[in-house]
Amino acid sequence: NTGTTVSGSTHGEHVAGIIAANGTVADGATGTSKASVYVKGVAPEAQILAMQVIDDFPDENANDISRAIHDAVALGANAIQMSLGIGVTEQDLTDEEQAAVQYATEHGVFVSISAGNSAIAGSIIGSKTPNDISTAYAPKNDSTIGDPGAAASAMTVAAETSATGADSQMDGFSSWGPMADYTLKPDISAPGDNVTSTAIDPATNTQTYAVESGTSMAGPFNAGAALLVMQKIKATQPDLTGADLVKAVKLALMNAAEPMKDINYPDTYISPRRQGAGQIDVAKAGDLTVSAEGNNDAGSVSLGKIGKTTTFTVTLTNHGKTAQNYTVDTNGGPLTQVRDASNGNTVHDQ
Repeated sequence: NTGTTVSGSTHGEHVAGIIAANGTVADGATGTSKASVYVKGVAPEAQILAMQVIDDFPDENANDISRAIHDAVALGANAIQMSLGIGVTEQDLTDEEQAAVQYATEHGVFVSISAGNSAIAGSIIGSKTPNDISTAYAPKNDSTIGDPGAAASAMTVAAETSATGADSQMDGFSSWGPMADYTLKPDISAPGDNVTSTAIDPATNTQTYAVESGTSMAGPFNAGAALLVMQKIKATQPDLTGADLVKAVKLALMNAAEPMKDINYPDTYISPRRQGAGQIDVAKAGDLTVSAEGNNDAGSVSLGKIGKTTTFTVTLTNHGKTAQNYTVDTNGGPLTQVRDASNGNTVHDQ
């Protein structure tokens, strides 16, 4: 992320605060005075390793990013958050950034990456009105997830609106999946709309707070959650290491997520191509004793292209001491993407 000394941006400070801010009310502060305002991150006892990979120019260099990932692993990071991304790509381990993400995963480092703020392919970007996803034409694939968010082993995070205090819904800007090969992405949704966090006032170079929106804010919420869940899993399953530990954390977060319904079309769920497994639930993820695993170490199953047959297996593993029983619920069966001509050709599932 960028830093104030080079670019004047406080993006990095805002992201770091969502993960690990540990503010408290100042001594003697009362009411709504400035001294009584503070921010508490998702994992306030975490430590931050700041890796700057972007400067004045908003270009992302793949080699800079991959080197920073390798450095973070070498320095003993437990999790990496990348609130960055560029282009629209596919899953490819010959890609330098995605290969670095895989390297981190194999070394037991959880990688959380913001999905992007490009909405649905073909949409007109600019409005931040929630659920504003109307589009003028129908592309073959709706994905706008860039690199390195496409990485298979990363947890790719979409943005929802629960930080506003209103009924949760997807942010209109949050990038859609699936990937070019129809692998499901994003993986999960977290608060990304009007999020308050730490910042630097560039005019005075003093600490302050700022409100920002984007999947850049949702990603660090997920990274902080991953640290808490990883801490719990290490205590209860101490033999898990490397990629197995990362998989356990990812499965817990995805399995515990709450699928959100569309507030504009309340009888249907928001497409998993937008929300992934659903809205993050940190407490539930930490308490799960059973994991459900789909394809390729993921907490999801990708059905592929319409018209083709897909065979898959969902594996349940009980890590607890009490037997568990489950019933499969298809929630009404497969959903189909449609356009609502009465509402500006808004794309949704039904």
